[in-house]
Amino acid sequence: MKRLYIILILAALLLLAGCDSGVEYWVRNDTSHLAWVRMEDSPEIELAPGEAHTFKFSTAREHIFNSNVTREVELWAQGETYQMVYEEDGVLHPTESSEFTMEAGERRTGYLTPNRACFKVVNNSNQTVHRAELRRNKNGEEYVEANLGSIAPGESRYRRVTYATANNNFYYTAKITFEDGTELVYGDSSNILEVDEMFIITLNPPSK
Repeated sequence: MKRLYIILILAALLLLAGCDSGVEYWVRNDTSHLAWVRMEDSPEIELAPGEAHTFKFSTAREHIFNSNVTREVELWAQGETYQMVYEEDGVLHPTESSEFTMEAGERRTGYLTPNRACFKVVNNSNQTVHRAELRRNKNGEEYVEANLGSIAPGESRYRRVTYATANNNFYYTAKITFEDGTELVYGDSSNILEVDEMFIITLNPPSK
């Protein structure tokens, strides 16, 4: 009888201990450029192309008297050619983060699939860039798609931009204006950006 009590007690302890706790979220950068991810209070992680990272968070342990353990988590993700989006009424809208519920013991996977093109300026010159305009050209018309604003020497800035398709074909040019008024123009009719492609301008000091 004593042995039976011991067995019952051990069985009860095992049921209370359960087996599932914690959650994991694995994410990979499937773009050809840099991306950044963060979850909850974790530090921001920079992911190179093809690089992955696993976030791990604790939860209460599931057992017979507590069988529905969940945790609300929030994911922030962005990349040079990736923009997090959500769908509403069949229309995609950009967003900075996504909230969802995970069950104890659950392991999810996420992939940052490229869905944008990118305009990037790297200022290695000894002057501050006053304006860095990206201009979209289509059917003889031109308008400003983006302005990266002021870029100090040694800094870089980027902006995700619309990419061209068969039904929406256009090309990009860029005008860089330095603080002394000097202007440089880049790009021509061959500068057509497809998804995951980057129009990058590196500004170097003038050669002596």
